[in-house]
Amino acid sequence: MKFADIIGQTAVKKHLITAVEQGKVSQAYIISGEKGSGKKMMAEAFAAYLLCRHEPRGGDACGECPSCRKLEHGNHPDVIYVTHEKTQITVDDIREQVTGTVDIRPYESEKKVYIIDEAQKMNIEAQNAILKTLENPPDYVVILLLTENAWAFLPTILSRCVRLDLKPLPEKTIEKYLMSQNQLPDYMARLYAMFAQGNLGKAVTAATDEEFRSRRAAVVDLAKGIAGEPYYSYAQKAENVAADKEGADEYLDLLSLWYRDVLLYKAVGADDRLCYSDEAFTIRRIAGSMSYERLNRLFEAVDTSRSKLKANVRADLVFTDLFGLMAGK
Repeated sequence: MKFADIIGQTAVKKHLITAVEQGKVSQAYIISGEKGSGKKMMAEAFAAYLLCRHEPRGGDACGECPSCRKLEHGNHPDVIYVTHEKTQITVDDIREQVTGTVDIRPYESEKKVYIIDEAQKMNIEAQNAILKTLENPPDYVVILLLTENAWAFLPTILSRCVRLDLKPLPEKTIEKYLMSQNQLPDYMARLYAMFAQGNLGKAVTAATDEEFRSRRAAVVDLAKGIAGEPYYSYAQKAENVAADKEGADEYLDLLSLWYRDVLLYKAVGADDRLCYSDEAFTIRRIAGSMSYERLNRLFEAVDTSRSKLKANVRADLVFTDLFGLMAGK
């Protein structure tokens, strides 16, 4: 992995490159970003550049030296990936894989890099255990904590780490990437880019996921034909959606984008930026028959449904209420 392989995140890359080139690498970093934002890619690119044997340094790992090749194949002895098998990272995981090995000097390089993915899963005991290393680490150790939630860490850990936050990418950047790398038509790339909300990994996953395409088709069919449906019909559809536990949030996101398109066309009468541009005719028809007040109620209902799901309200009840409003009940 190289910095050049990472789309965007210029500020974070520049910080890490400068640290290596000026010999000012900190001994602990928190790399924060949502799932799919590229945290692990950034950590591996940093480790590759830090351990690269090519001279002079050119702002990135060479990708060809023995160190780079070993890291690319996941067998570099001086890059340690901390693993865990449970829903949390325990004190035993940290003791066995970090604190119990930090005193062993690097085998091949000047530095020894620990990469802890999903570091927010460290329980309090595990955080206290790694804190002792962070307070007085060997000068050859660099610890990278990758997390979706930096505030899950103890204040004492936060104070001893350099925090780097990965930012959402512009929609246009993601669109262009999907069109060039995944050979998607512009209207599909636009949908995935808007759905991903700046998360390239999320966009790429959606673009290559048959289940996502199936959910999109289901949302289109639902939104096009649900108006006026009787209770037994939309209640059955709600049960079908609720049964897809992994996809519930995606259904809501896709519904939000559908009604966003309806609102966009109603407001400005243009369809060149519709997510569902292949359904422009239907979008125009619905926009002409739906009031702004009703659209606002539907947006609020989708947001409320999302909150209810997070609060563990039964999904079938949540979607029955939502679909009932969509049907005009």
